[in-house]
Amino acid sequence: MAIPSRQTSIRFIVALLGAVTALGLTGCGNFFQCEGKPSCPATSTGGGTGTTSGDYAYVSNSTSSTSSISVFDVSTGAPLALSNSPISLGYEPTAMAITPNNSFLFVSSTVNTAVYTYSIGSTGTLSNVNGTQAAVTLNASAMDISPDSKYLYVLDFSTVGTSLDQYSIGSNGALTAVTSGFPLPLIGTSGASIKVAPTGDFLVVTLGTAGDVIVPLTNEVIDSITANPITFTTSTVGDFGVAIDENDQVYLSRTGSVAVYQVASNGGSYKEITNTAANSDTGAGNRAILVNGSNVYTANLTANNLSGFSATTAGILAPLTGSPYAGPSTVGAIGVDSSGKYLVAAGYGTAGVQVYAIGSTGALTVSSTTANNGTSTSVPVVMAVTPLQ
Repeated sequence: MAIPSRQTSIRFIVALLGAVTALGLTGCGNFFQCEGKPSCPATSTGGGTGTTSGDYAYVSNSTSSTSSISVFDVSTGAPLALSNSPISLGYEPTAMAITPNNSFLFVSSTVNTAVYTYSIGSTGTLSNVNGTQAAVTLNASAMDISPDSKYLYVLDFSTVGTSLDQYSIGSNGALTAVTSGFPLPLIGTSGASIKVAPTGDFLVVTLGTAGDVIVPLTNEVIDSITANPITFTTSTVGDFGVAIDENDQVYLSRTGSVAVYQVASNGGSYKEITNTAANSDTGAGNRAILVNGSNVYTANLTANNLSGFSATTAGILAPLTGSPYAGPSTVGAIGVDSSGKYLVAAGYGTAGVQVYAIGSTGALTVSSTTANNGTSTSVPVVMAVTPLQ
């Protein structure tokens, strides 16, 4: 999940990061599966060919006015920093997203009002494909990528409102505008995250206390039909992260709970699923959320812990054994590694990055010692994890 101007994010990719936007987030074995859609080739031709088979977590250094990210190899269950880590960026990152084929890392900065493109080397190293220049200029608070690695979706906060931009991703990482300034029916100021459904048929945007927006996609392109808003009756409730499973069930990290909605396959309608499972974080903060198989996890920013739930095919949640789990201080980003064995959580302080082993039932146990990720909470933690393969 990612949010505007110095608030928390993840991807699965991923955020939040929500987003999440994004964050690798997984669902039913592989969150990024193309599901046999006509637009999804057997071997993806969009967004490069995939240059790394490694198991890496890219984490912003949460110190004041940071301009670098740390890279950790998490394949052993311990966050081991690469020899060239931290990597200097020259700007403060707001959101990060990795293409599902592991070719490119996109990093946005609301301070620079820009998005930068990096190719990912075989050892996890990064190279700016545009030299020192930005790929595009806009105020990107959250990002996510289509399941086939062909498109980048950007949540754009500007002085005139909240809108979506869509770019095609070339084989060299170049971005070409497909849709610019698609207006959303709600205007948000915080809690921003974005997630594309595994089917590529719709995406969901969270806007904190302003509500959420479901945006239909046609062949993964933003549809011109009206987007569907989800609003609240009180300003004390907000949604701060979003995850979507392969059954088109949407999980929202809401104040004090996890809300679940069943969305029609074309994104044209939705209904809320009644749940009684409460999230352990009732504060007004930004919380990443992800789906991994039949389990749902949330990062509880103000509670300094993680919640885990089992989810039925009907979207009914039940707390996992041991939940909530102690997390890094001010945990704001979570992701599942490319092996599917570990969950990586990032926060602040000496326990900035922590890795958990995922048990057969989804329960989490600390797998490693922790890695330092800075000591200041003035700048949010942002993380992207190489997706599950």
